[in-house]
Amino acid sequence: MEKKFCTPVCKHFRCAQNQMQVKYKGGKKLIFCGWAGGLCIGSRCKYAICAIGKLRSDGTCGLKISQPRRRTQEKDEFLDLVSEERKSTPKVDVHLKQRVLKKLKDIDDFYD
Repeated sequence: MEKKFCTPVCKHFRCAQNQMQVKYKGGKKLIFCGWAGGLCIGSRCKYAICAIGKLRSDGTCGLKISQPRRRTQEKDEFLDLVSEERKSTPKVDVHLKQRVLKKLKDIDDFYD
């Protein structure tokens, strides 16, 4: 897998020193560093940050790395526990008003 480094032209890229200066030359967007007085070096700068927190410590962009989503084991165990608990609960014969009974059935249908 190819590493994709964070670039200063990204809309989420920020400078912690607020020294980014945007200039256009020949239709291209160039980012200059007011601190160093040259072109911004992007993720190699120690003041580089990501507005949404996706900049990794090695300078790669977390948005450009696709990782499969996975379910956690705790969530699976919780769902199993809830389903077992619902099966083991005793049924009680209770007389309710028709309006309340309908709402309870709607809730029960929602969780099935």
